[in-house]
Amino acid sequence: MLPKPEKTKKNQSIEQLDLVESISAEDKLKKKRHFLLITLFATVGLSFIFWTFHFLQTFSFSNFQLPSFSFSLPQSTQSVDFDRLLSPNSKRWHVSVAGPNFQWSYNSPTDSTSPPTTTLGIIKNVLPEGVDIKESLSVNLYSAQIVLPQGQFLITIKYDDNNPEKFKSTIPIIVETLYWSLLKSL
Repeated sequence: MLPKPEKTKKNQSIEQLDLVESISAEDKLKKKRHFLLITLFATVGLSFIFWTFHFLQTFSFSNFQLPSFSFSLPQSTQSVDFDRLLSPNSKRWHVSVAGPNFQWSYNSPTDSTSPPTTTLGIIKNVLPEGVDIKESLSVNLYSAQIVLPQGQFLITIKYDDNNPEKFKSTIPIIVETLYWSLLKSL
């Protein structure tokens, strides 16, 4: 006699049930892990939110102050050592600077001159590009009007000697020193 076909069908279904049960057990384990991670992150996140809320409630903004800055700048043109710059005959040089809110002179005030109207190019190479410069030069008197966004500055230099080459070669050094010291003081 042949075996009954029903018994073999039952054996196949038992094996299939074991596979299904093992897959569902792995799914259950993954779901438990996901649930555990979600609850852990939710607990930490909510704790952080409550801690931030409590901190903002107790933090006093009235005690918070911005740092204070001092904007009083010294006149740096006074700190330039013109005796050393114009040596050996520093008494023969007369330098003055006139700005919108101040006037400064070295040795004695020079005669006030009218603002220059031409560009000679004597100090063009020592100052930054884009600076508006008007200059005038005579035998022993040089004046330059320098226009900056902060205002106009008139620099006048007089030399009491008959050495035009020394006068002309020293002008760029003096003007460059005055220009950068003026910018530092603004």
